[in-house]
Amino acid sequence: MNSLPMISGFSGGGIRTAFNFIALLLAFSVIVFLAVYYFYVLSLYRDRNVSEAYEDYFIHRKIRFWNRYQNLYVIPGRIYSTVSERPSFFGRENVTPPEKDSSGLEIRDLVPLRFKLYSCSGSYSLKLRVFNDRPGRLGFQAGKQFYDAVLEIPGVNEVLFPVPAEEMFCVPGDTLEMFLRTQHPVKVLSVGVVK
Repeated sequence: MNSLPMISGFSGGGIRTAFNFIALLLAFSVIVFLAVYYFYVLSLYRDRNVSEAYEDYFIHRKIRFWNRYQNLYVIPGRIYSTVSERPSFFGRENVTPPEKDSSGLEIRDLVPLRFKLYSCSGSYSLKLRVFNDRPGRLGFQAGKQFYDAVLEIPGVNEVLFPVPAEEMFCVPGDTLEMFLRTQHPVKVLSVGVVK
C-alpha cells in the first residue's frame, strides 16, 4: 500500500490553522495599510498647499460657490450675472442658489461678501441689480461705514453703494470682507465692483 508522506503541521486541523494564520496576516496588512494612508492624509491637511478660495469653499465653508480659476479675485468693471453665473465671492450663509428658472441668487438677512482686488487705488462702488417683490431696505457695510438703499418700488432695481478707499483697508491681494443686509429676501440678478 502506497501512502503519501504527511507534511508536518498541515495534516488534519493544521490546514485550518494555516488558513487562519494567512487570514490574520492579511487582516493585519490591511490595517497597517489603512493606518499609513490616514497618517498620510492627515499630514497633507497639516501641510496643505491650496488656494485661499479652495480653503474658503471646501475646508472653512465660508463661500457659497467655488471658481478654481478665480481665487477670490474680482475684476473691477466686470458685472457678474447671478442668473447665468455663480460668483464665488458670496458667503455661504443666507444665500440660496438660483432655481432652474434662472431667477437669480436669493439673499436674506446678513450676507458676507469675500473677494480680493489686484489694485486698491481710488474708490470703488458695489453695483447690484436686484429684484424685490415688496418695498424694503438693502444695506451695505464696508469697513466701519454703513450704507442704506430704499427699494420703494417692487420689481428690478439698480443700487450703487460707494466704497471709499479708506474704508476698504485694502492691500492688493488681501481678502476683503463686506456685508449686505436685507430687510426682506431679494434676488440678486447681477453684481460687480466698479470704479
